[in-house]
Formats: sequence, structure tokens, C-alpha cells
Amino acid sequence: MTVGGYRWLSVGLKNQPELEINLAALKPGGHLTEDDVIALTKLVETGKMGGGVWKTDNCRTAYEEMSAKGVEFIQPPTDRPYGTVDAVFKDTSGNVFVLSEDKPKR
Repeated sequence: MTVGGYRWLSVGLKNQPELEINLAALKPGGHLTEDDVIALTKLVETGKMGGGVWKTDNCRTAYEEMSAKGVEFIQPPTDRPYGTVDAVFKDTSGNVFVLSEDKPKR
């Protein structure tokens, strides 16, 4: 799928729908200039911007459990206006990931 300057492909297993891997690429277009793509690519390559999202049924509980096991969070669970609760953590290599819970739709 392509939207603006973002292109991505989602892959998964039929018998394990809760697992989805998104492969993404940036290219100039839409609202992204060549300089934007270079800057974003550099952020990803240096581990300052991650693309990994781990889905959970309860972000706050998972945050507490993972924190107790030594996971380094750089942002606690936060309610987002687009319908999720997200927490941000790093692995031991400095890669950044989001722990995300979908809030019930009203």
C-alpha cells in the first residue's frame, strides 16, 4: 500500500492473525520531500525512531510486568487521541518499540 511518501506491506500467518509484521519504506512524495526522507531514514538507522509495535490487551498491566523484569521504558502508558494506549520502550540494542492497546470503540 502507498499513502503519500509512505509504502508498506503487512504480512502474517492465516492461523495466527494476532501476529502481523509491517515492512515499510519511505520515498519522496505526498507531503515528504527528499530532505524529509533522508532525515527520517537517518533517525531509523540510528535507532532514534522505531517502527515496531507490540499489541497487548492491557498496556498498563504489560508495562508493569515488563518494567518489573527490567525493560527500559522511555514513555509510560499514555492515552492517545486516535484510540490507543501506548507506552514506548527500548531493547538492549537501543531499538525503540511501542507497546499498544486498542481502546474499545464507542
